[in-house]
Amino acid sequence: MFMEKEIAGSARALPSVSARLDRLPPTRYFRGLVVRIAIGGWFEFYEMFMAAYISLGLIGSGLYRATTVGLFDVNGFASFLGSFFAGMFVGTVALGGFTDRFGRRAVFTAAMLIYSAATFVAAFQTSPASMDLWRFFAGIGIGVQLITVDTYISELTPSRTRGRYSAFSILVILTSVPIVAVLSYLLVPHMVLGLDGWRWVMIIGSAGAILIWFMRRGLPESPRWLESKGRDAEAHAIVDAIEARVAAETAARCRRRTSAHPAQVAVNAARGRRSGRVAISCAQ
Repeated sequence: MFMEKEIAGSARALPSVSARLDRLPPTRYFRGLVVRIAIGGWFEFYEMFMAAYISLGLIGSGLYRATTVGLFDVNGFASFLGSFFAGMFVGTVALGGFTDRFGRRAVFTAAMLIYSAATFVAAFQTSPASMDLWRFFAGIGIGVQLITVDTYISELTPSRTRGRYSAFSILVILTSVPIVAVLSYLLVPHMVLGLDGWRWVMIIGSAGAILIWFMRRGLPESPRWLESKGRDAEAHAIVDAIEARVAAETAARCRRRTSAHPAQVAVNAARGRRSGRVAISCAQ
C-alpha cells in the first residue's frame, strides 16, 4: 500500500523525531492521548474552583472564620486560599524544572499522586493549621501539573494540529467547573455517612490517584523530550508505535473511503506520489 511504503521509506531516511510526529494526520488516537493528559488539568481546575463552592461549608462547620484578623491568622478562611496558592507558587517556580529533568510522563504521574494524596488527607483535617499544611502540599502538586500538562500535549501532538488539540484539552478541563459546582450544591449542605458534605467534595477531588494508574498505561513518554536528552533509540521506538497506531487507524479510514469513493481516493494517492510528500492519509 502507498501509505505503508511511505512509512518504510521515511524510516530509512532517519528523520528527526519532531519531523516524524509533525507529519502525522489528526486521528482518534491523538485525541485519546489528549484526553488522558487533560484529565490532569481537569483536577487542577476542580481544585481551584472548589474553594469557592465549599467555603460556606468550611465556615459553617466552624473550621474557619469568615474574616481574618491579621496577615498570619490561620483561623480565617483566607488562609485556606493562601496556603494553596503558596503551594502553587512553589510548585511552579521552584519545582517547574522537574519536568525537564525527569520527563513529562514521570512528573505528570507524580504531580497527580501528590495532589490527590494531599487533598484526600486534607479532607479529614479538624484544625485550620493542619488543613492549610495539606492544602499547601496539594498546591505544590497542582503547580507542577500546570506546567506539565501543556508541555506534554504540545510535544506529543503534530505541530499542524496542536492548536486544535490544545483547544480540545481546554474543553475537557473546563467541564470540571460545573461538575464541582453541582457536587457542592448537592453535598455541602448535608452530612453524608457521618462526614460533612464539603469533605466529600474534597474526597471526590482526590480521585485522580485512582485514575492515574489507568491513564498512565496508555501514555508514552514525550519522544521530543527523550530526543533532547540524547535517548534517540527510545524516542524513535515510541514514534514507531505511534505511527503504527496512526497508520492502522488511517488505513481503516481509507478502506471505508475507498468503498464509498474509490475514484477520489485514487486521485489523491496519485497526487501524493507526484508531489513526493510523505503522507499517512488517503486524502489530503
